[in-house]
Amino acid sequence: FFIKAIRLGETMQKLTYKVKKMVGIHARPASALAQFARMYQSDIKLYCQNRCANAKRMVEIMELSIHKDEEILFEICGEDECRVVKALQQYCHSYL
Repeated sequence: FFIKAIRLGETMQKLTYKVKKMVGIHARPASALAQFARMYQSDIKLYCQNRCANAKRMVEIMELSIHKDEEILFEICGEDECRVVKALQQYCHSYL
């Protein structure tokens, strides 16, 4: 798997991940990811193929139509961003 976290000063962190699940991110994983993201106060944006979604909204994640082997980028901004990046790394490795 491929995970890379980038520290951007005190205001934002980025995390990239290459999706490994055969089915990509369809309804069930999108719902679970949104539920996971809503546990945190930080804003979490998800990018794929130059399109952006709020990671706390299942429908927006599904609209990205993310498939296996596509690289996704998370941008995390907020007071708990350090915790989010660590948790998101584990989440991606386990579920995406």
